[in-house]
Amino acid sequence: MLGEFWVQRLILFFIFLSLAVVLGFGGNYYNKKIEAKGKESYIAYKKTLQQEELEKKKETQAKLERLNPKTNKNQSVVDFLHFNALMKERVAISVIGSSVAKGDGASSVSKAWPSLVESKIRGANEDLGKIAIKNHGESGWTTQDIVDRDIVSAVVKDYPALVLIETSLLHNHGKSFSMDVTKANLNEIASSLKEALPNARLVFFSASPSPEKLKEANARGYRYEDYIRNTEELIKQNGWEYFDMNEGIQKYLDDTGGKFKDMLNGDGVLMNDEGQRIWAEVLFGYMSLAK
Repeated sequence: MLGEFWVQRLILFFIFLSLAVVLGFGGNYYNKKIEAKGKESYIAYKKTLQQEELEKKKETQAKLERLNPKTNKNQSVVDFLHFNALMKERVAISVIGSSVAKGDGASSVSKAWPSLVESKIRGANEDLGKIAIKNHGESGWTTQDIVDRDIVSAVVKDYPALVLIETSLLHNHGKSFSMDVTKANLNEIASSLKEALPNARLVFFSASPSPEKLKEANARGYRYEDYIRNTEELIKQNGWEYFDMNEGIQKYLDDTGGKFKDMLNGDGVLMNDEGQRIWAEVLFGYMSLAK
């Protein structure tokens, strides 16, 4: 009986030993199999990432070729900014001018035309999310103020891709500046910017007061529209880019049935929130069109 007992114990021991060996080898086998599968999945994942990165680079290169300003002389301002956004970590737009450039008249900064235009540009394409407007406009400034305060140096520090230049003619008109001084100032501003920022795009535009303000004569007998026409001639002679905001807004109002008086505050010059919205619509419309 005792012998049978030990035989049974020995048989059970070998059974358990066999199970342990089988389980050990089996577990090791499956662990290796799982590990191999994990490596395969990781390699496949890396290949997918590399492929996606390659496709992204090809897509970016295709965009750069399509948007290159050197081969697209008539491209829109938005496309020009898009090209710069693909090339740079950040893209700045600098604004120069007077109270109109600053966005005076709006109930808040977020409702002023610079903020609205910035939002429109960012929303035009996912690549344009890094665009930021730097505003150097100041209330009451004339073209002479822009020159005397060396605003160009402040703009250069922005390293902008685009400079929007509101011509400050309202205050030149109000302070009865001569046409010669006005033109000389604009010449100096443009030449200084072009010298310091040879790759930046410059766009000049005028303020847009009420039709009544356009006709008012100053101490020299000049009307505001006289300043506009004289500076337009200067701009065309030099081949600078220019947008006639007065004409653009009038067309917008004609198309929509709007009225100028609903755009302006009581002074007939500064735009209220609705005027800021329309200004942004019209300016962005120009920026979206090829020349």
